[in-house]
Amino acid sequence: MLPRSIASMNGRGRMTIVRPTRDDLAMSEILLTPREKKLLRRLAAGKTDREIAAKLGGTAKQIAEQRVRLLGKLRIASEAEITAAAHRLPEWRTYRGIT
Repeated sequence: MLPRSIASMNGRGRMTIVRPTRDDLAMSEILLTPREKKLLRRLAAGKTDREIAAKLGGTAKQIAEQRVRLLGKLRIASEAEITAAAHRLPEWRTYRGIT
């Protein structure tokens, strides 16, 4: 049987692909780049986009765009989830590109 997030059958025998939920996809299976990990740590510490940009390089606007992509990738919506995700960082594998 397929997980509910992979496919569901409607009455006509057609398969509908559904986006995985947090329950179905272990967050530790998501690959994060070293920069994404640094960004997540700083977001969890309550740093502003401007403060993060000064430390990591780039502009506040670039950091804001990276934050939106990262939170979307992790399916995070609240400050509490950001902090919880940052505590699980040691479990995450790091994507280092093609070697």
